[in-house]
Amino acid sequence: MVEAILKGTGFHLLDVIDIPLVIIMDDFTIVDFNGNFMKITGIDSSSIGKDLRDIYIFKDLREDITDALRRNVKLRSYVQHGKNTYEIRLCKNLKTGIYGEKPLHCLYLVDITRYVDIEKELIKKNRELMVVNSLSSIFISSGLQEEIYMSILEKCLLIGDFGLGWILTLQEDESGKNIFGLKSYKGISFALQKDLKKGRLDPILEKLEIPMHHFEEEELENIDLFKREDIRFLVAIPLVSSGNKIGYIFLGNRTEREFDLEIASFVSLIGNNVSLIFEKLRLFSEIQRLSITDSLTGLFNRRFFYDALDREIERVKRYASHFSIILIDIDDFKKINDIYGHLVGDKVLAGIGEVMKKILRKSDIISRYGGEEFIVLLPNTPKSESLNIATRLREEIAETVFETDNCVFSVTISGGITSCPDDFIDAQRLLSAADKAMYEAKAMGKNRIVVFKKGGKEWKE
Repeated sequence: MVEAILKGTGFHLLDVIDIPLVIIMDDFTIVDFNGNFMKITGIDSSSIGKDLRDIYIFKDLREDITDALRRNVKLRSYVQHGKNTYEIRLCKNLKTGIYGEKPLHCLYLVDITRYVDIEKELIKKNRELMVVNSLSSIFISSGLQEEIYMSILEKCLLIGDFGLGWILTLQEDESGKNIFGLKSYKGISFALQKDLKKGRLDPILEKLEIPMHHFEEEELENIDLFKREDIRFLVAIPLVSSGNKIGYIFLGNRTEREFDLEIASFVSLIGNNVSLIFEKLRLFSEIQRLSITDSLTGLFNRRFFYDALDREIERVKRYASHFSIILIDIDDFKKINDIYGHLVGDKVLAGIGEVMKKILRKSDIISRYGGEEFIVLLPNTPKSESLNIATRLREEIAETVFETDNCVFSVTISGGITSCPDDFIDAQRLLSAADKAMYEAKAMGKNRIVVFKKGGKEWKE
């Protein structure tokens, strides 16, 4: 096409051709070019006679252009000018007669910006689909929550080409204070892990806005936690449920990276999808909690206690550990219901549950066993220590005052204690032993604790 246009015309007619082009010799000497080529390359008439490969937009393509011209290799190269992308094409051995008899060649630029933009958009859409498909499948394919959080993080790092990251979720620290503690992590030091577990990032989190925050270079230098890690690029994504921040995802690199519209769009998409997963996890956890919790007292229910008991027995068999069980019953509870009504009876049950939560340890499994009975599993606790705990519990409950519209009153409890493996290594026998000891306490006048002793006289308090 170019050859046909040039034939029999003067060089000034090159400007009638819309595409940018340049005429060169075998040794890459520039013979002529049109106005559009001038605009893109910035050269002028003084460049005629110079080597084409010295023009700045072709410097990185010296070998490609040389191979295409001398070794008959097809030229497949591209140059960028402003927002436009051009494909370089070569038309060899022009026979125009205009520039003499020497072999000439035409190198011209075809604007393919539209196709590149379409390709970028397709890649972007494909990436978005990868995010949505990868993240939406996590909740279905994973059973354990710890695995779910790690799976979320790994997929975000992989799809976004990030080298490090961590997830923070709202949780309680050792003092009972709510902090955003570390849930999963990848690519960070042990020192940073410790700081994140202790909520050291909380003062910074308060300042982060929705939907994302990109840490500028100066911020990374001024925040010691990040400076120690040599983090060069970092973005934080607040995770939101019902308008409240429930967690954060941090994604970063130890190499510099430009924060552009593409990354911002990608990160925003991650935030939206992960927030939905977190909401599903919250609902799932709530359903799990309700399924193992007594609605009146907030304690674990009988079903959960049985599962915990089976696990502890297996631990005893495998690791030679031990545990104790305390079974308690509210004395004369039927009279309370008869005199004050069932609503007051419910208040008493809930109140005793609160006393038990206050007295007992976090590691103890406290359950409402049924009616006015409560049962406690105390891991790694011998009978003697269990008796001390049960006695303190009995005394605390006896001192608790309940009020009605007309009067105030208190209640007492009777309890039985058994231990594994001292008494039995069988769930039914252990429960039967605790029940037997508790009824012995009732028979002895109530408001007391009896310790079951296998094959002998019970030890009583």
